[in-house]
Amino acid sequence: MGKDNLFHKVRERKALDLDRKKQIRQRQPRVLIVCEDSKSSAYYFQDMTKAFGLSAVDVRGKECGSAPSSVLQYAEQEYEQEKSSDPYDRVYCVFDRDQHRSFLPTVKKISALKISGKPFFAITSTPCFEIWLLLHFDYISHPFTARKRSPCDEAISELHKEAKLDGYKKGIGGVYAKLSGQKMQDAIKHAKRLLKDNKRTGSDNPETNVYELVEYLASLTKPTK
Repeated sequence: MGKDNLFHKVRERKALDLDRKKQIRQRQPRVLIVCEDSKSSAYYFQDMTKAFGLSAVDVRGKECGSAPSSVLQYAEQEYEQEKSSDPYDRVYCVFDRDQHRSFLPTVKKISALKISGKPFFAITSTPCFEIWLLLHFDYISHPFTARKRSPCDEAISELHKEAKLDGYKKGIGGVYAKLSGQKMQDAIKHAKRLLKDNKRTGSDNPETNVYELVEYLASLTKPTK
């Protein structure tokens, strides 16, 4: 009887160990995405992660300010706070170039963090996140500059043309649902082409690498082997 109990306990322990290993293999990486304020990018990625079923991805926006430096500061605080319990595998800082003085210093600091071994990534758009949205409809490469309106307002104005995103404004939700599927694939293709063309011409306006985060999140939906 005692031997039988011992045998069952050993078998149960092995089964539990196997289940635990399977859970570890199947565990989604824990990801933190920090966006500016409660801007459109925060709503966009919240909707995307929900659609993809990515419960291990945290999207923050209203918790920090709009300056790139404040986005990074908040992201670092969250990363350090969680490091000893349930650490983030990746931390993405999503911010616009716009007219922020802290843009380039923040990009450089994130690069330095990555070199030091911390999983930080800069996801930026010039002049603003709306460039990524525009690329869902067409390939664009003309610069957005301040005229009677700010560069970002110029980009938003283009979104209103030809009924691309009628009624769009900063901080609006529901945009991802309108731009998923083939439109998203078109945006990825256009954004990659734009970066390639910018390297050739020396331009950085417009520009966005939002596609890098989008592709990474999409990769998390694929079953692990």
